[in-house]
Amino acid sequence: MLKYLLTGLLLVGAVLPSDTIESQGRRWTYYSVSPSSFDTPPALILLFHGTGGSGGGFLDRSGWADKARKEGLVVVAPSGQVRKPDEPANFLTNPRAWNFRDANGDDQAFVSDLAERAVTTFHADPSRIFLVGHSAGAGFCFRLAASHPERWAGIGCVQGPSPSVSAALNRPVPTVGIYGMEDPIIPMSGGEVSTPWGPHTSPPVPEMLAQWARALGFQGSPRLVCEDEDQRTEDYGPDLRAIYLKGHGHNYPSPNQPQVDERFGPVHVNVSVNDLIWDYLKTRKSPGLLKTGAL
Repeated sequence: MLKYLLTGLLLVGAVLPSDTIESQGRRWTYYSVSPSSFDTPPALILLFHGTGGSGGGFLDRSGWADKARKEGLVVVAPSGQVRKPDEPANFLTNPRAWNFRDANGDDQAFVSDLAERAVTTFHADPSRIFLVGHSAGAGFCFRLAASHPERWAGIGCVQGPSPSVSAALNRPVPTVGIYGMEDPIIPMSGGEVSTPWGPHTSPPVPEMLAQWARALGFQGSPRLVCEDEDQRTEDYGPDLRAIYLKGHGHNYPSPNQPQVDERFGPVHVNVSVNDLIWDYLKTRKSPGLLKTGAL
């Protein structure tokens, strides 16, 4: 039997503050965790769920809510728009999603509005705004970084496709790319794949990462950083780290995330992915451009 979680079920157990924002003629919902007090402005992470997910469910189940409380971070997780706005959200037939293929879509303008509100509301550091996403949400993080590299301090992309970038970015955006070595949705060797929403063609993961490394200004081969029975880590220069999870598929690698769909492959979580992402990104900064209408 096909195993999947309906979008509504992803919110079970999540008791998180939520709010809405009007942007691009639509209303968007977002969920947040923020420190009750701080001595210096905290870093801000914008967290993007995969297709069919929701902001609240992903923030809770991914472990980023707990990570925010432990580290004193602001984490804001919006929900994407459904494809058929007149019908209820449904994991398979009407999923919430992010437009990661369009270089100038409304979703990107919304993220700028959301970032500006989050910095103002939570008194976050505008030079330390990070993007983290899973699957299509990770592809969206790549797209945001390619479109406006000056805005983001760094990105963490878990099992997501990177866009085709023909020229170097005007600023390298520090990146952590994490991929399951048994992922049938974004397979290591690429090829034609089947997803709950239809087939697509995926390029080989090393090819995607090498192209992104060139966009960040690095032309060489990756350097092995470490390897054990659970993961292999490689660096493409100073701004791109690739982490390969052995024995893991496409599910977000958190012990609190149930297997969403059997087509996502095996679950093998012995690595704290959120810690790996934050350890690599936490010292990075951007120019911190945050002006009304300019972010």
